[in-house]
Amino acid sequence: MTSILRRTLPALLAASVAPLSWAADFSSEPYLLRLFLGLDRASNYADTAGRQASIAYPGGSSANPAGDAARPRQRAEVTLTGIGAAGDNGSTLLAFPATLAVPTDENTVLSFAYAYTDTPDADTRQGLENHVRSNEFFLGLARRVTPATSVGGQVRVVDSTIDEESREAAIGFLPARLEVDVRSVDLTLGVQTDLTDTVRLGAMANVGRGTTNDTIQNLAPIPVFPPFVVIPSGIELDRFDDTIHTWSAGVGAAYLPSPALGVFADATYDRVHSRVGGHADIGRFALGVESRPGPAWLALRAGWTLDTESESTVSAGLGLYPVKGVRVDLAVQRNAAPEIHREFGRMDLLTASVAVDF
Repeated sequence: MTSILRRTLPALLAASVAPLSWAADFSSEPYLLRLFLGLDRASNYADTAGRQASIAYPGGSSANPAGDAARPRQRAEVTLTGIGAAGDNGSTLLAFPATLAVPTDENTVLSFAYAYTDTPDADTRQGLENHVRSNEFFLGLARRVTPATSVGGQVRVVDSTIDEESREAAIGFLPARLEVDVRSVDLTLGVQTDLTDTVRLGAMANVGRGTTNDTIQNLAPIPVFPPFVVIPSGIELDRFDDTIHTWSAGVGAAYLPSPALGVFADATYDRVHSRVGGHADIGRFALGVESRPGPAWLALRAGWTLDTESESTVSAGLGLYPVKGVRVDLAVQRNAAPEIHREFGRMDLLTASVAVDF
């Protein structure tokens, strides 16, 4: 049956990994590429989710691995985070990161992290399902090389399965499922430095490479004319491998006039390229503020991101410090993943973290 399909539907492969329309619109780029760009926004920490901008933030929750050693650290810290995102069509995405930062001396920090991601309700706006199941492992090292400057690096290994269901023109707009098993490794390097007593600068870059094993399966019977046969549903129509490359770079600035106030700004560029599916890229500009307006146990945060597709994300966050060495952070984001708006609609995100020093 597969040989019949290969003779009669030579365009199936291209149609399955490419969008239905090749318009210049970003939403018409392949789903897998846009998903990669959307997940790149995610943070393992609720305080960064509330602030958004963080490349120059002098702390371990910064997107910049140099932040872990920005200030002298005496104690280890473990952080547990829960992330929930809901689309306006009822779909949900959950993630559970856990991080551990261990100082090996006053100026050096070794960090470990693990994050699990799943989509318990993956209904799309098209009446189909797009699932994501992912395991991510992080290993980082940061060092303060001068009193004003820190550097850092982080390696991430990803093992994930992504299912995309769509109606494909090559089989008469019948539903098909593309299942992608992804194995990838990426490296992030960063630097932070104090320009003045109140201004801190940061820069970071990331490069990654992944391999995928892709299978295509029809979800409905396919009539083939000729030879006037029907291919039953659930048949593996094709199998192929792909290679995905990712690149990103960003710069950030922080204005820190006092311990009670910080204003942050980031500019980033992300690009993902697939040998089969083509490429997609996006730029983002983010602003964030963190303030402790009164009691020492309370912090308030807000953030805003605008991307090159004219999509904006707004956020707010709350930090609670009930006892020394314990921090509870909460954050909400509106329109948290505009890159996959076509499939899931507007997604709003809620993040909660608990950090404990020991």
